[in-house]
Amino acid sequence: MSGDLDVYHVGLGYRFGATYVTGTYTFDSGRLEGTVNGFTLSARWSEAPTYQGPVDAGTAELTMSSSGGSFSGPWYYDDGNGGTTWS
Repeated sequence: MSGDLDVYHVGLGYRFGATYVTGTYTFDSGRLEGTVNGFTLSARWSEAPTYQGPVDAGTAELTMSSSGGSFSGPWYYDDGNGGTTWS
């Protein structure tokens, strides 16, 4: 990917740089940042009130849809407990 592209989907706004993504989502004033490799986003997420682990932050491995309009994939808390599928 090159250049910048703004996309908004189901309350998630994200901005692409060459391989770096930052964004926000509505639930708990969430934040998302990570790197892109092909169609995979390896990300770190954090949420209010602390924006820190073990339960207000974690990781995600998200795959972009073929249309480029959404991501989905597993996310985890910093304490290692699994979440559900982000979509």
